[in-house]
Amino acid sequence: VAYEMLIGDKPFSAETPIQIAYMHVNEEIPRLRSKRRDIPQSLDDLIASATAKNPDDRPRTAGNFLARLQQIQIDLDPRKNQMDLGLDLPVEPIREKPRKKVKEVVPVEQTPAVVETTKEIRRKEEKKKRASNRVRRNRKVALVLAVALGVGGWWSLVGPGSRVVVPSTIGGSYEEAVNIIAPLGLTTVVENRFDEEIAKGRIIESIPAGGDRVDAAGSVKLIISKGPERFSVPMTTGLTPEAAQTVLKKSPLLVGQIREVFSTEIPKGFVISSSPVSGTSVKRDTTINLVVSKGVQQIALVSYLGKSGEQALNELTETGFSVEVGYAFNDNVPELAVISQTPAGGVSINKGARVVIQISKGPRYTFIPKTVITMEASAAKAMLESLGLKVKVVVIGNNKKKTVKRVSPVVNTKVKRGSTVTITVG
Repeated sequence: VAYEMLIGDKPFSAETPIQIAYMHVNEEIPRLRSKRRDIPQSLDDLIASATAKNPDDRPRTAGNFLARLQQIQIDLDPRKNQMDLGLDLPVEPIREKPRKKVKEVVPVEQTPAVVETTKEIRRKEEKKKRASNRVRRNRKVALVLAVALGVGGWWSLVGPGSRVVVPSTIGGSYEEAVNIIAPLGLTTVVENRFDEEIAKGRIIESIPAGGDRVDAAGSVKLIISKGPERFSVPMTTGLTPEAAQTVLKKSPLLVGQIREVFSTEIPKGFVISSSPVSGTSVKRDTTINLVVSKGVQQIALVSYLGKSGEQALNELTETGFSVEVGYAFNDNVPELAVISQTPAGGVSINKGARVVIQISKGPRYTFIPKTVITMEASAAKAMLESLGLKVKVVVIGNNKKKTVKRVSPVVNTKVKRGSTVTITVG
């Protein structure tokens, strides 16, 4: 309030209340003499101390403030001190102006010479001495004011008072920072930098830092985050290990372990995959492990000739081969035993390779059994079909129970498996 009464204006002005509040928090109240040069330095100092940000710099009580204010008043007008405080200073008597009177002729009388006493002489000397002390005191006050004025001018024009406090902008956007910095008469310089914690587009730091001071019309460098730094893992599948390492070293990535495994798709000596896989976004100096092909795995093939066809089929499939099965008649190999195998056993072949086995269907020829005569029709048909023969049934008579009466070819005849046998039932 005292500041506005003396200057006629508020200490700070800006476009928004937030900017004004920021100035109150971060900047010193402008000195009175920076606005009005005719204000005494002592009064300027009193208002500056009353508005200081540090409570220890302010007057401790309102009484202290009033006492300093009254002292300033006394220093500026010593007569005020005489009137208010009644100092023991000689007061000149009030002389009334003589009224105009009609001149009268007064007889001149001879008066005796006045002789001053020692006491009166001392009183006059003391009066002159007091007046002389007052003059010297006023000169000292004028000198102090002149020095304070010079120091204040230096402080506000070229000294620390001319520097601007940099606002804190960490975490804000560039636009928000400019809205705060520009009204202070400062310019901005931008530098972009990767950061793992600060989001992209947000301010990491400023140079000078928030709270520091910069010359008026100076610049503030804003370090803005580009977000986390990431690199894409390059494609290495199908390359030799040497070529893959060369590709990885072109990026700020590290080559880790190289492990070899069997592969039916990638030729021996070439990269199958990487971990992390190609195309993944990773940090700088991430370790990339490679998997290299040892080619197709070779497996020893066992011979199953004469062995059970079912056993051969199961074991070859479990080993990892692709098994192809065929059936054929054979007079020398028992039924359901392996007749042939391709490739033959005793060699090593690729895992997953094709293996062909042929299983015996038994002898090509068989005999018509004697027991078929008099057998019930359905039982006789089933027995003949189990021998690999086709059965034709001819029904005669009206008997409900049908039995075999005759067979063609006749019993004990050697017939080729798959041929047709006719039975007559009735």
